[in-house]
Amino acid sequence: MVGRRATPMVDLLRSGNDARAVIREMFVGTVDDITGDGRHLACLIVGASMERAHQDQRVADRLRSTTQSLESALYDLLAEAQRRGQSRSARSATDLAGFLVTSLQGLRMMGAINPDRAALTRYAEVALTCLD
Repeated sequence: MVGRRATPMVDLLRSGNDARAVIREMFVGTVDDITGDGRHLACLIVGASMERAHQDQRVADRLRSTTQSLESALYDLLAEAQRRGQSRSARSATDLAGFLVTSLQGLRMMGAINPDRAALTRYAEVALTCLD
């Protein structure tokens, strides 16, 4: 089962649009989520991972499923972009997808600590350089 925040991301990634534009939109949307409501809360994945995943197998399974769904959708998008010559990265789609999910979750964690929109946007742009 995919989580509430991950479902729209997976749908976006599977939209068939340009990989770089879609991934940028996913990161911008994440920055908007972090800074937009004034509460600056980390997402369930970050919070549950830190608090409960090591002690509760159901939580761990849910988190793994959600993360794998997002990573799988990223992999499909990136692999297709590589097949079409739209990605210049020499990295495998598997490694890129894993890195982007890790970066996305790190962005959420950092946003909970310091919800500086400009800084988070810069960090997201750095993550996108892996597609070059």
